[in-house]
Amino acid sequence: HEVKNPLAIIIQGIQFLKTSSGSDTLVADVVERIKKSAQRADTIVKGLLSFTRQIIIQTEKAEIIPIIEETLSFVEHQINAEHITVIRQYSPNAPLVSIDSDQIKQAFANILLNSIEAMEDGGTITIAVRQIRNEADQPYLQISFADVGCGIPADKIEKVFDPFFTTKDNLGNTGLGLSITKGIIDKHQATIRIDSKPHEGTQVVIELPVTPID
Repeated sequence: HEVKNPLAIIIQGIQFLKTSSGSDTLVADVVERIKKSAQRADTIVKGLLSFTRQIIIQTEKAEIIPIIEETLSFVEHQINAEHITVIRQYSPNAPLVSIDSDQIKQAFANILLNSIEAMEDGGTITIAVRQIRNEADQPYLQISFADVGCGIPADKIEKVFDPFFTTKDNLGNTGLGLSITKGIIDKHQATIRIDSKPHEGTQVVIELPVTPID
């Protein structure tokens, strides 16, 4: 609040100046640039609060495919606007997982939005769901999101989960999306990894423990 409250006052003041600047285009341009910078600072503060706040999850048994489909509905406008096709590869009879549905939706949305931003000229996002077993023969549900976007350079792939790290020039991007996503996945005792090659695309793979059958 020590930062957010002053920022709110600044943004309100900027809005007043913008409406009072009349036909002075130079002043209007300067005011707009200040406004965008203040809004970016506000976005960063909000993201930092989300990142530093302890993530508390409340799990329940759930089917993952309806969760994916609901998340897709959240970003449907962006998908259509960028002429992106979603390819679904869902294994039948996917087992239940114990998850906080809202938190997992947020994680999936962050991943999908990154994929959308990586494909300026359209493309495909392939979402696959299948059951696997780890080296200890324990069952996991694997969910992968693969795009055909710009990819991530090898020297940056290890940093993508770092807070505030971003490969994008978009001023509205805080670099916290994947950090928050990893925090959510870690809280579920699950794993997340990213495989990517420049100009070939990126694949994000999440593996959730399967809920034992009662």
